[in-house]
Amino acid sequence: MEIKIQNIVGDNCITREDGQKVYELIFPLLQRKDVVTLDFNNIGVFTSPFLNSAIGPLFKDFSREELREQLLFVNINSVGKSLMKIVIENSSRYYSDEKFRKVHDDILSENEDDGEEN
Repeated sequence: MEIKIQNIVGDNCITREDGQKVYELIFPLLQRKDVVTLDFNNIGVFTSPFLNSAIGPLFKDFSREELREQLLFVNINSVGKSLMKIVIENSSRYYSDEKFRKVHDDILSENEDDGEEN
């Protein structure tokens, strides 16, 4: 199934909320073993929060190999490609490496605690 991202979020992939919309759309398709093509035609801006919400959580339920076979990206600009590579690497490691996940979560927890003191 081909999904035109612009039809879901508009011209920019910025917010976590928009990323969540994409995730909620593609997750059940991937569970059914469908091949999903995300078409980023006419998308001008990408942010990590969007990609972290749209793609990152998939690594909790699918292996990197499964996603490589079932999830395709087309018409993604160079900035989007660069950010996607980082998100894929970090998410894959986060969900497959328990020590990495603990350190990551501990750091985030400390940052939240520091923010509350201000």
